[in-house]
Amino acid sequence: MRWNTVHPMKTNSIFYGLEDNPRFYFVYSFYVDCYGFNNVLVITNYGHDFASAIEKENIFGVQFHSEKSYRFGMKLLKNFIEL
Repeated sequence: MRWNTVHPMKTNSIFYGLEDNPRFYFVYSFYVDCYGFNNVLVITNYGHDFASAIEKENIFGVQFHSEKSYRFGMKLLKNFIEL
């Protein structure tokens, strides 16, 4: 369990308005091994790079707990609601 930064792979509206390298709260050590790297929104490094947010059409998935991620998570949730 720890805070970690995410690094954008492409521009997306759910991460709009977040400062560079926002921090999110991660609880689990598992992650998605994303074969279609074009679906990856952001990556995180914890010993190695992994996809920590993905998008496929109108489906979004995040590895971190946005509700526990203070202002970064609240901004992400606000952006998601406004889609």
